[in-house]
Amino acid sequence: MKIFGHRGASGYAPQNTISSLRLALDQGSDGIELDVQLTKDNEVVVCHDWTIDKVSDGKGKISDFTLSEIKKNDFGSYFSKEFKEERIPTLSEVLEFLPKDIVLNIELKINDKNKDNLVEKVAKLLLRYERVENTIVSSFTHSSLKKIKMLIPEIKIALLYKKCLLNIEREIFDFGIDIYSIHINVECANENIIKELHKNKKIVYVWTSNDIETTKKLFDMGADGVMTDFPIDMKKTLRKYSVEKQNI
Repeated sequence: MKIFGHRGASGYAPQNTISSLRLALDQGSDGIELDVQLTKDNEVVVCHDWTIDKVSDGKGKISDFTLSEIKKNDFGSYFSKEFKEERIPTLSEVLEFLPKDIVLNIELKINDKNKDNLVEKVAKLLLRYERVENTIVSSFTHSSLKKIKMLIPEIKIALLYKKCLLNIEREIFDFGIDIYSIHINVECANENIIKELHKNKKIVYVWTSNDIETTKKLFDMGADGVMTDFPIDMKKTLRKYSVEKQNI
């Protein structure tokens, strides 16, 4: 089962920062999950929340800042003094930093204002940095995934769900184009759902599992991977647990 650092190793470092991504790599993550959206001047930055209130020393919507303005804010001290002066990264900076062999899951944070522009910007960056092969693009806004698939036919896309799936085959069939993976809420994950998705030849990643016992259960259910804030804990747990299972 693959372990994805959720917003990096965000249990140990400020989420969606270069420090968090670096730590996730150091902790042996199989993949990195992060979130992207647009600034006022249409630069793609890495941040989950629509505002910077909880993750920096500033306040306001990301879409109301230019890149130069938002770069003035400290995105590390709220987490720990150790990360003082950490800056919000652009997607370009992340693509330059991450090795190309690490799986990268980019979640598109879509609103009415940025809908088409964000997709086009992300597609251009992935092509510019030759970062298509080991990249998955996911979103709760499924229409945006169709858009990026039109721009980059070979890109892997993933349907993100908050709700629990009631008719999996219908969801997949209605989407109409090839889906690489389905990303389901940990609260909705069960063995039947995972088996049904596998029957439809879809990879299943679960978000967000920060509990060791839950991760063990997901392993037993056959989940292909989990997103977690604590990648090193989950890596160690699974390594030990898989050995124990083999010795039973």
